[in-house]
Formats: sequence, structure tokens, C-alpha cells
Amino acid sequence: MSYRPDPDNDLNEAYAVIPMPEELRGPADWWTVTRTGVPVRHYSPQAHDLAMRFATDPTYRQQLASMSANASPDWSRAFDDPITVPDVHVLKTLHDAGHYAKGRAGAGRVADRR
Repeated sequence: MSYRPDPDNDLNEAYAVIPMPEELRGPADWWTVTRTGVPVRHYSPQAHDLAMRFATDPTYRQQLASMSANASPDWSRAFDDPITVPDVHVLKTLHDAGHYAKGRAGAGRVADRR
């Protein structure tokens, strides 16, 4: 299998969904979306419909691209399972965990200086 781009192909028509090529060393039952022969995205066996949608729907591809470009962590989103730490704190969000880790790192540096 060749992964060389074909400049004669219209990029909107050049997408294909193929089984994961062996040379990519990925899970054999996964799907690979290629654009002009170049792998651009991989999907699990259960997501074949999403792979087909990615290959055939330019609006969907644009939506995914804009979502990943604007992605930033939501520091206030609650964890599915709060984390209890030894000093009786319960970390409920990424914000809590960051502050806890920052405080622990500072405490470690003070102890090392003694």
C-alpha cells in the first residue's frame, strides 16, 4: 500500500475508509480514514459509521477540526469520582487538584531545604 498523495484528486472526494493497514501496527480490527492515500484518522470497530461520516461529510470534518482547535481544559468540571487525599482533602475538580499539587510541591521544597 502506498501513502503517496495523488495531486490529481479533489481533496473532498479523496477520502476513503479502509481496514487498519498492517504497516501502521495498530489494532487489526480498527478503521483508517485516508485522504489521497495518507492516513488521517483512526476509528474503533464500533465507530465505523463515524469513519464513514468523516470520509463523506466536509461539514463534519470542519466541525471536528474547529472543536479540537478551540479545546481547552474546563478547570471547574467535576470529576466523575472525587479524589480523597491523605490530609483529608477531597479533590472535586481539576482546579482543586492543581492547587493541591502546587501546594504539595512547595511543601516538598521547604522540607528539602531543612
